[in-house]
Amino acid sequence: MKVSRLEKGGGMAVLPPVPDGGDYLIEAWRALGLKTLYEGGFGPILWSELNAYNQMNGGGLDGWDGATIIAMSTAYTTTLGAATAPLYIPPIER
Repeated sequence: MKVSRLEKGGGMAVLPPVPDGGDYLIEAWRALGLKTLYEGGFGPILWSELNAYNQMNGGGLDGWDGATIIAMSTAYTTTLGAATAPLYIPPIER
């Protein structure tokens, strides 16, 4: 059975430090699902999904918050795609 890097590391994902008061961005990003699934795979969260989430949750996110969540999702999906390569070096080890 293949064991993922996450399982090898004890099952806990390590997130970079979040500036004070920025926890709500991580919570919103996780609530959105981190990424979007398409027919051919996955990609970053769409602005339309973020807008719908924001409307359903009282509109507490502003433009900067949205751009930050989209940027986090883009970085996540880019790294997730690259991590499938056998010789991929995780960013934390660079």
